Formats: sequence, structure tokens, C-alpha cells
Amino acid sequence: MLKTVQPPFSHKYYKSLETFSTPPMNISHKNNKSFKKFSTPPMNISHKYYKSLKIQHATYEHLLQILQVAQEIQHATYEHLLQIIQVVQEIQHATYEHLQQILQVAQEIQHATYEHLPQILQVVQEFQHATYEHLPQILQVAQEIQHATYEHLAQMLHVV
Repeated sequence: MLKTVQPPFSHKYYKSLETFSTPPMNISHKNNKSFKKFSTPPMNISHKYYKSLKIQHATYEHLLQILQVAQEIQHATYEHLLQIIQVVQEIQHATYEHLQQILQVAQEIQHATYEHLPQILQVVQEFQHATYEHLPQILQVAQEIQHATYEHLAQMLHVV
């Protein structure tokens, strides 16, 4: 024999749950109509609302146009700045190349001077050596000039 399983809830409790969970059927037409009014706004409010929406959309489109112009100005300014920067970079590059040429010339002058330095020192040394060799003769001449000047002064003093 099969045993019947008893539901955990009694029939009475189940019935009360059913009535609680489903709305009563005696909602009047008037109540339903007021509920409908509450859920959808009247036409005059919605007309004003849609009119304001049209104004907002026009304002939005106008703002988009203004922003488009601003973006075009910014883009033109950006391109102009790029051109200025390009010119500055070209000037800097030309200046850099010119400086390299100047430095190259300076290095060549320094190198030529360095190469000729031994010759210059040789000439200086030869001049010093010649001066040193001729120094006794130069001193002899200077002494003779002084002696002649002294004798000449002595004669002049005797005459007076």
C-alpha cells in the first residue's frame, strides 16, 4: 500500500498564502483608472516635457557645434605649434651644424699649431742661442758706447 505524503503545510495555511500572494479580484474600475493615471503622466505634462526635451536637444546640438569649432581651433593651434617647433628644430640643427664646422676649423688650427710648435720652439731656441753667443759682443759694444759717451762728457766739461 502506498503511503500518501502529507504536505508540510496544511490546506488552510496554503489557502491563506494563496490569497495573500494574489491581489483581490474586486479592484474597481475607478481604482484601476486612478492607477493608470498615476503610472502615465497627463498629456499636458508630457507635451511640456517633450517640448523641453526638444529645447535640450537643440542646446545639445549647439554645444556640439561650439565644441567642434573649439576642437578645430585647438587642432589648428596644435598644427601651428608643430610648424613653429619644426622651424626651431631646423634652426637648432643648422646652428649645430655650423658650430660643428666652427669647431672643426678650430681643431684644424690647433692641430696645425701643434704640428708647427716644434718648429716655432726651434726658432726661439736658435734666437736665444744666437743672442747668448753674441751677448759678449753686444756687451762690448755697449761698454764702448758708454766709454765714448763718458769721454765725450769729460771733454765737454773741460771746455766749459
